[in-house]
Amino acid sequence: MTGRKLMAVLAAVAIVLAGLPAPVSQANYNDNPPVQAGFPVMLAGAPVDLSSPTLADLDGDGKQEIIVGGRALTVDGNPDCDGWVYAYRYNGQLYWQTRVQAPVNSSPTVADLNKDGKPEVIVGLGGIATSSTCWDGGVVALHGQDGAGWSKGTEVWSFDTQDWLDHQRNGWNDAVFASPAVGDITGDGWPEVVFGSWDQCLYALDRNGNPIWGNLPGILPQTYCGGHGYYNEDTFWSSPALADVNGDRVLEIITGADITAGNVYGDASGGYVYILNGQGVMLAQTWLDQRIYSSPAVADIDNDQQYEIVVGTGTHLPGVGYYVTAYEIDLSRPTPRERLIVKWRSPTGGRVFASPAIGDLNSDGSADVVVTSYIGDWGSEGSEVFAWNGKTGQQLFRTRNCTFMGQSMNTLASPTLADIDGDGKLEVLYSHGWEVTILNHDGTYYTDYSSPSFPGTPFNPACARTTAPTTTKTYYTKYTLNASPAVADLDGNGKAEVVIAGGYDSNGQRGGLYVWTNHANGARPWPMFHRDAAHMGTTPLPPKQTVNPNSVLALHDVDDDDNKRVAVQIINSGGGAFTWTATVPAGVTISPSSGTVTSEATVIVTVPSSQYNGVGTYNLGNIVFTATPVGGGTIINGNASLPVQLRVANLSRVFLPMVKR
Repeated sequence: MTGRKLMAVLAAVAIVLAGLPAPVSQANYNDNPPVQAGFPVMLAGAPVDLSSPTLADLDGDGKQEIIVGGRALTVDGNPDCDGWVYAYRYNGQLYWQTRVQAPVNSSPTVADLNKDGKPEVIVGLGGIATSSTCWDGGVVALHGQDGAGWSKGTEVWSFDTQDWLDHQRNGWNDAVFASPAVGDITGDGWPEVVFGSWDQCLYALDRNGNPIWGNLPGILPQTYCGGHGYYNEDTFWSSPALADVNGDRVLEIITGADITAGNVYGDASGGYVYILNGQGVMLAQTWLDQRIYSSPAVADIDNDQQYEIVVGTGTHLPGVGYYVTAYEIDLSRPTPRERLIVKWRSPTGGRVFASPAIGDLNSDGSADVVVTSYIGDWGSEGSEVFAWNGKTGQQLFRTRNCTFMGQSMNTLASPTLADIDGDGKLEVLYSHGWEVTILNHDGTYYTDYSSPSFPGTPFNPACARTTAPTTTKTYYTKYTLNASPAVADLDGNGKAEVVIAGGYDSNGQRGGLYVWTNHANGARPWPMFHRDAAHMGTTPLPPKQTVNPNSVLALHDVDDDDNKRVAVQIINSGGGAFTWTATVPAGVTISPSSGTVTSEATVIVTVPSSQYNGVGTYNLGNIVFTATPVGGGTIINGNASLPVQLRVANLSRVFLPMVKR
């Protein structure tokens, strides 16, 4: 997409959001939930726009910090070309804040890059589409906590993007709107940082901020990326997901991208969904008729123990992109264009800027997909939330977004999923107008909407009440919210908090951070933007225990006085990790007798064969391996039974001649 078109995208969004009525007074809005002590807090910079809060324990005290980015202010209070990265404690105390070279619209990523037990905060810079001379893009890594020779919030390393938007230079490195994802994409045991940029390149950096790709194979000249990125011929807005989609226990990169007619592939204007491996080789690519701003979500949505990809579209090309697509992955097919197979494609009422969230809404054992959508091209008539059954694509609900005043406005926020009321079913949380709106698992309202106590409601006839909301709660901040809310038990007291960043409620020039508490500490399968603090955008497959061989047969010579030993492999053929223990028949021993398996482990079974002198076959019983997933959740084949058999006989041996040089 060209720079002129790029600036038009968020400018049009700003026009839509600018039509909001003035904030109402405390006396006119309903029951706000309990506010976490110490909040709201006023930030040093301008109101937070699209940077969604990330929740992670930076200082190792077992409590979660809130990390978010924003834009700085000049001395006279106007938006500046610099940015801020903030880290606040659960009680509203500032842990650290750092001024960076450009505004931040991405969500900060938290990961321990060098495995020293002290996490880093990795942030994309730029992303203000209406102010091209404020981009100065790139990525910066900051120390999350104090350490030997450094202070928290200080720079670890930085990486500059190219000055290449619209195939011309304007003197500013192009922005990183995407949120970086962190994971091991090379299989070397160390994490890499992956992100796309408006300079039309996808980058992978090592833990020290150095690009790991050089002259990549392919038909496009990578020199446009400084010789160390994957060149796409158009911008990246989409945040990448990382997942092991081919079962080799190394992560692949899944991302969306833009493309404009006249490209080397011969495609019309639209967008791509890519899968690349850690060497920068394109494994799969499919074209769609809309730019892809939505960030892919990866999960097993049909219970086949294989990953699927779910992604929305974008908001640039008019009249198209009114859908969400789920893809099957088959990397065995001959060409990259054949390897992403549409599982289902479900329509929406308009273009889709947001990224999907995935979780089992109704606790029926099947994953569901939730996304917010414009109504029409720009959401000038409002927006909606859709939910579909992940396996079939059948629509579960379609809910019009309505505020407590009965307004329906556009929303840019991607939803998050958490059980905040303790009923065993998930709620859907997203920002809309000046509120965090919450829906029940069936699409009905948990928060107040079109409240009869508010004069003149509903402002939009489409928001007329059909059913009463579950509560009278209104998570109201008085200023526009665009980011995704996050949910966690910040302080470890057994109560979950809901966190959002936007404007400060008594000073429209400054940013504000809001935290509400006293929610049930229930399941949180998608608790923040792109699911986790590393922004991998992937729900891990459950671990699966496999024992090989499936039985133990020990052969014993009647003249042998030694017990027989047999090697057995315990394999995790799924995701995550599991711990295991074993119960054994009398006389049989196993070493070790317990352990943790990420990939595979070998154990030695010792059969008491020296106690058996009579020729024959003896069934000694079963070894039972009991596996438990690390961190909780489900496991496949949690109990594996291994029969142990001993065969005693007069064994013959053949000794082959040996030649030695």
